[in-house]
Amino acid sequence: MSRPTFNLQDQFLNHLRKERTPVTVHILNGTKITGIIRGFDNFSILLKGENQHFIYKHSVALIVPKKAIRDFDMKEHEERKMEEVVNV
Repeated sequence: MSRPTFNLQDQFLNHLRKERTPVTVHILNGTKITGIIRGFDNFSILLKGENQHFIYKHSVALIVPKKAIRDFDMKEHEERKMEEVVNV
């Protein structure tokens, strides 16, 4: 059985979700949507603000946290990446 792959995008989004960090999602057409990430998968993000928004990831240009991100460590991502290379 293979282990799940954790990529940087998933780790970043999951950290924002767990910490309930307010974000602004910039859409490719110029729209900005502000809220808290409630969930995500490979193709979409569920954002709760004044309204709930279901956003397809292919339409996202940028995600900007409203406050500094604490306890998100690139070192952890690099370690997992190296483990995957070693275990191939």
